Parts: sequence; C-alpha cells; structure tokens
Amino acid sequence: MKRTRLSVCRRKRPFPTLDDATRAALAGGWVLRPYRCDRCGRFHLTSRRRGRHTPLAIRRALLLHDPSSGTGETVL
Repeated sequence: MKRTRLSVCRRKRPFPTLDDATRAALAGGWVLRPYRCDRCGRFHLTSRRRGRHTPLAIRRALLLHDPSSGTGETVL
C-alpha cells in the first residue's frame, strides 16, 4: 500500500478525531473527505476519491436546493 508522503502530511492540518475532520470538511464549502494519515495517525482532509466513498454525514450536507426547478426540491 502506498504511504502518504511526509511533506504532504506536514502541509495538511491534522485533526485528532474523525468527527473533528468531518465537521471541518462540512464547514469548508468544498467536497472533502476525511482520512486517517498513515504517517501521523491523525485525520486530514482530501478532495481525492480514487474509489473511496464520501461519508454519509458529508453526503447529507451536500444536498442542495435546486433554484432552477422552482419546486424547492432537494437534489444531490
């Protein structure tokens, strides 16, 4: 398995728990996924998917109001 480069780990903000990383991902306004770093053991955020799923909490928060539908429908 490919390891996280140390330089990447050092540039990213570490979060002590998955919940903390998930809250930060939701607050950021981008589609980010938390992952446990194999270098430091903490959690970081990434926008890369590579076959990974987006956690349910983040998918639910991404439900957006579609202004073009005119019905107030929620779409993913």
